[in-house]
Amino acid sequence: MRVLLSVLFLSLALASPVAAGPPRFVTETDVDPPWTGCAFAAGAMWLDDIGEPAVRWQTVARRASSPQNGATIGEIAEALGDLADRRIRYSPGGGDDLTWRALVERLRDGAGAVLFGSYGKIGEPYIRWDRRFAARDDDGHAVFLDRLSADGEKVFLMDPLGRGGYRGEWVPLKRVAAFAWRHPDGFVFAIAARPAPPP
Repeated sequence: MRVLLSVLFLSLALASPVAAGPPRFVTETDVDPPWTGCAFAAGAMWLDDIGEPAVRWQTVARRASSPQNGATIGEIAEALGDLADRRIRYSPGGGDDLTWRALVERLRDGAGAVLFGSYGKIGEPYIRWDRRFAARDDDGHAVFLDRLSADGEKVFLMDPLGRGGYRGEWVPLKRVAAFAWRHPDGFVFAIAARPAPPP
């Protein structure tokens, strides 16, 4: 009986979807024609991370906002919801208000996140993809955060401006904290999936 139960649990474990590293990297730099799409690219990585197909992502993203004006976090969440066929909550004001500490705990629990912030504040060498953009006052940007390091001091960050074989990198958590936009109430601007319950 004990052997049968062991075989059953092993079979269930093998059949259950298990995250195999970070999601597929999506860059905003190869869209033709070129357009500002960091939030859309980060959103596509988030969809992949939660196991949703992102085949129609560019179409939905284009519908959500014009290339010139970008999109609000609410519009991004709505576009993601169209693809995932469910309401996507976000912070702040979208039903999932998160402080920086709460976001870090969500990452520690295995969730991925789209995080909005100021590109220039993450500093060197992480602004190497576009130093002119980093120097601007309107340097709003979105990145995908995948997971924390074992010591909790770094986060695996996937920057949509990356290219040429880039697939993400470990960035000190304090650098990402400096990057993050914060609402006057202290909440970060983020879309953070809750990890799926264990089978």
